[in-house]
Amino acid sequence: MQHWQRKGVLFDLDGTLVDTAADLHAVLNQLLARYQLPKISLEQVFPIGSDGIYPLLSLGFNHSLSTQEKQDLRAEFIDIYQRFPTRYCQLFDGIEETLTTLTDGNIPWGIVTNKPTNLTLPLMDKFSIFAASSVLVCGDTLAQRKPDPAPMHHAKKALDIEKSENILYVGDAKRDIDAGNAADMHTAIAEWGYISEQSNTQDWGARYLLTDPRELLALSI
Repeated sequence: MQHWQRKGVLFDLDGTLVDTAADLHAVLNQLLARYQLPKISLEQVFPIGSDGIYPLLSLGFNHSLSTQEKQDLRAEFIDIYQRFPTRYCQLFDGIEETLTTLTDGNIPWGIVTNKPTNLTLPLMDKFSIFAASSVLVCGDTLAQRKPDPAPMHHAKKALDIEKSENILYVGDAKRDIDAGNAADMHTAIAEWGYISEQSNTQDWGARYLLTDPRELLALSI
């Protein structure tokens, strides 16, 4: 770590640091049961785990929903989810080791997620390593969310790092890479995350493709 040139690291949350797919899967199936619809498999949920609630609803209900129906179902989904937001979630393999190494090396790191604050804080509380985070930007911290670069600029200011190019942003969705690139940060794709087989990550414009979180510790600018 003493030769590491990067000044700070920012991470997406779901699908990058934490595997929350099993929780989303459980909530979706509980909601589907209310409407006497068939269950969805975890394998179906995993590739869209970073895409938000509406794609999950489209997957489960499998028919055209009106705008009002989508909004109502989203509210029901959140109501179920916020009761038990951390039942099954776990850190991805290698994340705790990576974050510990950054912390021990005095490399500030933080989290920029589109997840709202009320659903993010339970995850922060569950995993003790997150107490070492230097900044947390949630989907409702600002008026803008990723892929807008505003959350990235906000996090950069909190890290107190002068040059954006000295920050690496790691995420598992194209909007993560778009936001990081728009903020002039270096970007890396978390290929262990929620990425469908149809996604061509080579076209996302990231500087790095990571298959394991610990690989970022060996990167240099």
